[in-house]
Amino acid sequence: MKQRSELIRCEIRVDARIAHRLDLPGDAPLVNIERRRFANHDVFAVDSAWLPTDRAAGLLDVDFSNTALYQELTLRCGIRLHGGPETLTAIAVNAEQARVLECPVGTAAFFIERCGRANGASGGMARDCRPWRPSRGNHTILTPLMSSR
Repeated sequence: MKQRSELIRCEIRVDARIAHRLDLPGDAPLVNIERRRFANHDVFAVDSAWLPTDRAAGLLDVDFSNTALYQELTLRCGIRLHGGPETLTAIAVNAEQARVLECPVGTAAFFIERCGRANGASGGMARDCRPWRPSRGNHTILTPLMSSR
């Protein structure tokens, strides 16, 4: 299987709702990277990552067609995410999601929200937020890791 991405947008934007999730002021400029993810020729997910501009501006010129976001975040910005909450919700895709994912409305998918942290940073300095990541259910396998805690 060959994976690749198609960039939808990579720009600086302001979104008060996302900024607050990153513990930043509502008018904080954010790097927004949105891309469609492919497995061979099939779209299997849409990623939308939001990062503080003061830490992630180095990502604005990256060709994301064949590279990973977190790899580039480490190489270009010196940030290595090490954890944070991730929530998976089963959904049926709406018309907009179906258009981008190239599937019928109502297709089963996972909506994945992740807020990553790096080096114990607080105040949103080294977080990414991926609030809209529908991933087609027929292309997804989940393997949870169990802990003794």
